[in-house]
Amino acid sequence: MDYSDFFSERSKLLSSSFIRDILQAAKQPGVISLAGGLPDPDTFPIEKLMEIHNEVGKKKEVYQYDVTSGYRPLREELLKFLEKRGISASLDELVVTTGSQQGLFSLALLLLNRGDVAYVEHPTFVGALMPFKLFGAKSMDILNIEGIPIDENGMDVDVLEEKLRKVEEPPKFVYTIPTFQNPGGVVMSIDRRKKLLDLAHEYNFSIVEDDPYGEIRFTDDVPPSIKSMDNEGRVIYLGTFSKMLAPGFRVAFTVAPKEITEKIIVSKQAMDLHTATYGQAVIAEFMSRGFLEEHISFLREFYKKKRDALLNAMDIYFNKDVVKWVKPKGGLFTWIEVEGLNTMMISGRSAVEKYKVAIVPGAAFYLSKDEGLNMARVNYSYPSIDELHTGVKRLAYAIEMERSRGDNSSVMV
Repeated sequence: MDYSDFFSERSKLLSSSFIRDILQAAKQPGVISLAGGLPDPDTFPIEKLMEIHNEVGKKKEVYQYDVTSGYRPLREELLKFLEKRGISASLDELVVTTGSQQGLFSLALLLLNRGDVAYVEHPTFVGALMPFKLFGAKSMDILNIEGIPIDENGMDVDVLEEKLRKVEEPPKFVYTIPTFQNPGGVVMSIDRRKKLLDLAHEYNFSIVEDDPYGEIRFTDDVPPSIKSMDNEGRVIYLGTFSKMLAPGFRVAFTVAPKEITEKIIVSKQAMDLHTATYGQAVIAEFMSRGFLEEHISFLREFYKKKRDALLNAMDIYFNKDVVKWVKPKGGLFTWIEVEGLNTMMISGRSAVEKYKVAIVPGAAFYLSKDEGLNMARVNYSYPSIDELHTGVKRLAYAIEMERSRGDNSSVMV
């Protein structure tokens, strides 16, 4: 049967993530992947989790359906966790989601009509662009997402302000990853966070603050979350256990005003009824025993060593007249700029096969595939320290070889 005439117009906006395609290519034998954002499996606290599994597994309620908003003991632990970080919320302002991606999908579904505009950092997380396009696009050709550039201090809110002054209607929301931005690796300054809140008040829009990496910090001079400074209920905050515990749980959370969370709950009922109870119960017990705070401290030391190993290898192997890079204060990525090279030349399938190293080209994170052509994202969380050293050496060689070819017009795919 030919289903081509049965698909909805909206479905035509769906496309496979280019990053997922690169990760598939990176599975080839001998390839070192600096591409994905995977946590190191050696950080998973298996022994403590098995201890908790043995106890939680005896409780009949963890095998049963639960309320859509989330397993209450986990939500109560989360409120205490957030309070320590300056975010005050009530139970009816907190929803457990199946990964942050479900939170982003729900917000796009609930807040965007066809033609509504969302502003995003540019570059930004590709997983956010997908649902924003799906629900906000006027048509296949008009996507109604506006990009605000970033620099070493995060989103350039002066550019945002200039844009706001020129439009008749403000955006429905501004999406930001202010702390260890993906892919840029930068941190939005405290002054810019405050100004973003001021602009949200002045022009009457919401802020979607995505914070998957905030706990993985290597320094204390990181500004507080935007949500912790919000006194108007303008900030919708997304957090996740994928980076601070393990992604296989697929447990995340959204903190928002009650009228938003009520709608998210209804949308979840249409999607999955509720996030799996068992994993929520395990995480709740993990938190109640004080293990999460201990684990976060361990992660910070663990990933700082990897960050340092990556930066050291870059200092050794990269030509500093050709390659510039961000020195991240936390998170899982750095962002590189390569003079005179379309980074698709070193990241397509054939390039991965040739050079045995995988990265994500910058164009994957932009609204137009004609932007960010000389940029790339490099991950340091998943490879071992030895692999980071070798991977950067291979990457430096790939850059040298492809620049020497002097032909960026035929991209290796």
